[in-house]
Order: sequence, then structure tokens, then C-alpha cells
Amino acid sequence: MRPSPETLEAWRAMLTFVRAATSELDEALRQERGMTLDDYDILFQLSQGPKGGIRMSALSGSLLVAPSSCTRVVGRLVERGWVERRFDPDDGRVVVVALSPVGRRQLVRASVTHLRGIEDVFGSRLDAATLRQLTDSLHIAR
Repeated sequence: MRPSPETLEAWRAMLTFVRAATSELDEALRQERGMTLDDYDILFQLSQGPKGGIRMSALSGSLLVAPSSCTRVVGRLVERGWVERRFDPDDGRVVVVALSPVGRRQLVRASVTHLRGIEDVFGSRLDAATLRQLTDSLHIAR
């Protein structure tokens, strides 16, 4: 069954918006905080996980970053001292990554930029009722 013209238009509009919004959020983080949106995503996911760290396989499954990019981005964050990478003490074959104290401070600072950007490019354009309707509609996709 072919989607209706309205469905295709809504789909295109959503994809165009997501691309433009993520580009704008990425640029703000680069300019103000010296990190990419991918960096921010990894730091945020690590901040939500257990204090001892997250297995790389679990991290890559929870990211907006493509799994193939996860190792490269984590490596860059390790070099910057924002993330610590080590072997799991219970299974030496498993790599665990955790947010370093420096990384936690960077995340707190970047969150100001990121959350402001979300409000600017998204929240400020929609009223509360539209936001609820959009949220309800998109939750069915899970």
C-alpha cells in the first residue's frame, strides 16, 4: 500500500526538520563548547548509566550515533580525558567506558547550550497542546 500524499509530506517535513535541527544543535555545541552532538550524546548516555561504566556494546545500542561510529567517538573522548575506557573486571574480554570527572564537568557545561538549542529550534515553535499531540503520535513508533 502506498502512503497518502499527506503522509509522504509529513514524513519529508519531519526528516528535513530533524536534519536541520541536529545540524544546528551540533554547530552550537562545536562553537560554544568544542564538542560535537555525537560527543554530547555519548557523554549524556554515560551520565545515565551505572557509575562503574557501561559496556561498549550496550552504549552503542543506546546512542543516536551510528554503532560503527561509537568506537571512534569514544576513542576521541578518551584522548580528551572526558571518558575512561577499561576492561570489565569480571570479564577481561569486555570493554567498559565511563564518564571521567572532567567529562562530567564538560557535560554539565554543554547541557546549557544543548537544552537552550532544543528550546530554540523545537520547543519555542510549538504550543503545549501540539507538543503533547506530537509526543503521543511519535510514541507509537517505539
